[in-house]
Amino acid sequence: MTDPQPSVLLNTGTWMPLLGLGTFRLQGQEDSYNAVDAALTAGYRAFDTYAVYHNEAQLGHALRHLLPKHGLSREDVFITSKLGPKDQGSKARDGCLRSLEQLGLGYIDLYLIHWPGTQGLPGGG
Repeated sequence: MTDPQPSVLLNTGTWMPLLGLGTFRLQGQEDSYNAVDAALTAGYRAFDTYAVYHNEAQLGHALRHLLPKHGLSREDVFITSKLGPKDQGSKARDGCLRSLEQLGLGYIDLYLIHWPGTQGLPGGG
């Protein structure tokens, strides 16, 4: 990371910013672009998304276009996404690969299980 900001060193040797933009209700390319632009301007370097939010592609598009505007590269931001309940178990790898494809940023810094189990899904607990 090139910008000094409160961060924590993960056991992987990667610095994770402590302040980030959550994208839970972020929808639409224009709104995504404007929110990411404002966040980068304010110094945010972490972005959190989730396949279930249906905005990974919009977030990736905004970052690919806005990072150069702000003099930043992919390595300057920390991207988190999450595994949805329908992709848990044997489908986890496919879920992660879909998120990677949607984001179009080359890699995800942190991939989480949003919640364990498949409660509420057909055949789930």
